[in-house]
Amino acid sequence: MNSDMTQAAAKYRDHGWDTGRRKSGWQLAVTFLVVSALIGTVIVADMEAARAQGSPVTGIEKEDVQHRDNLIATQESLLNAYRCLFNIDTHIVPGGCVNQKPAQGQTRPSSFTGTPTQRDIEVRDHLIATQESLLNAYRCLFNIDTHIVPGG
Repeated sequence: MNSDMTQAAAKYRDHGWDTGRRKSGWQLAVTFLVVSALIGTVIVADMEAARAQGSPVTGIEKEDVQHRDNLIATQESLLNAYRCLFNIDTHIVPGGCVNQKPAQGQTRPSSFTGTPTQRDIEVRDHLIATQESLLNAYRCLFNIDTHIVPGG
């Protein structure tokens, strides 16, 4: 029985199946490719899971959201100033108007909590564009600051 095992071991060794031998270049290359593919699969799966949870895979920072929230508040303040000054849509000015000015003063930016997503940016960008459009309508309607209205 010992001789059968010795012969089997010699057979495996002669055919390069002995795990104690160094692997050839192509065997190393195949091993590297398999390991790389497995790691790549794990990374892609991780990124997909993170996207599904809305994490900042795209590089969106809280500062990106806060910057937009500040702009939204500034534009809303200007809209309210125009509304009070020209007595238009005053029913939507928080606290109403006093002496042709918003009773509550400047609009404060909202505070953002959580993990910012691309959707957070898209919603804010849409609101900014809508506010800008309304500001331009007021500017043209009341002939104020028309030099900054695109296309006049």
